[in-house]
Parts: sequence; structure tokens; C-alpha cells
Amino acid sequence: MQKDGGNENSEAEVQKIIDLLNKTVQIYPGYFEAWNSLGEMYSMAKYDYDKSLEYFEKSAKAKPTYAPAWFNMGYAYQQKGDFKNAISRYKRSLSIDTSDVKAISNLASCYNSAGKVDSAVLLYQEITRLRPRILRPYLSLIKHYYKQGDTLNAVLWLEKAATVKPKEGRVTRLLTNYFTVKGDSAKAKYYRNLLMQAEN
Repeated sequence: MQKDGGNENSEAEVQKIIDLLNKTVQIYPGYFEAWNSLGEMYSMAKYDYDKSLEYFEKSAKAKPTYAPAWFNMGYAYQQKGDFKNAISRYKRSLSIDTSDVKAISNLASCYNSAGKVDSAVLLYQEITRLRPRILRPYLSLIKHYYKQGDTLNAVLWLEKAATVKPKEGRVTRLLTNYFTVKGDSAKAKYYRNLLMQAEN
């Protein structure tokens, strides 16, 4: 099948960048950021995670304290479904940059995929402490507790989510339904009003 001109141009631009980066690291082999950028081109533009890992490893070898190289290795392994290696690389990244919320979130996702749910829950809770206005970890915790049949904790995290995101309809709708069934008319009315505001 013939590729359209837009894709051909895009691929040509990607290759130009790769060629330039390759020339750069040949001249400056200790240029850890260039090695990392090469890996990102193969990971994000070509989806060649095996090739990208070669470059991320060279970046980390050139500067072992460069957190993005370890993060990117974690991402590449995660995309390959190799959660054991992804977890170890994300943990190495976080040992350098302890407050990288994206690394924490990805690590939690890997723990979930690897069946280490309790570890994932602790990390989602940590994200709500570091970045309380990000909704995704609340939703992950809510889903976890509902799946475990722990309605009280699910509702607890729903209410926390509603505090930071009062116009999030998915949250206020669940709370409205829950408190209506429970017969708590005051709370049901409160969350129904929030839901109406979210829908307007």
C-alpha cells in the first residue's frame, strides 16, 4: 500500500533528526541528552522499543543520575509488557527524582498489571498527596475499592475527588446515586446540585 505524502514527509523529518543526533553522539559520545533524544525518536516516532532501549541505556551509562533516561527505559519496557524491568527502571528514576508524578503513575500502572495491587494503591494515594488536583489517581482508587467490594472506601475517595473536582460529573453522579439509595437526603441534594452545575 502506498503511503500518503504527509506520512512520507513526517518519516523523512524523523529520519533527518535521527541522522543529526547520530552525528552528534559520534562527535560527543558523552552527550547523554542526545543519546536520550535518539531513544525518544525510536520510542515515540518509530515505536521501536527494543532499539530505543539501546539508546536510553547509553544515555544512562553516560550519566547514571539522569532520571529521564531511566524513566524512558521504564516506559519502553512497559510498552513491551515487561513489567518487571519497567518497575525496576521507574524505581531507579524515582530514586533520582522522587516527586516525578508521571513516573509514580506509570509505576503504579505497572504494579497493577503485574498483580501487585496493594503497591499500586499506595502509589495512587501518594499522587493525591503530591498533586491533589489530578483526577486519575482518585478514579483508580475508587475503581479498586469498588472491585474489592469496599464501598465505604470507594465513597470516601469519591468524596475526596468531589472536593478537588466538584464539577466532575462522573464523580458527583455516583455520589448522588449512593446517598439517594442510603436515604441521606442532605448529601444527595448537595451532590445533585453539583451534578446539575457540571451539566450546565
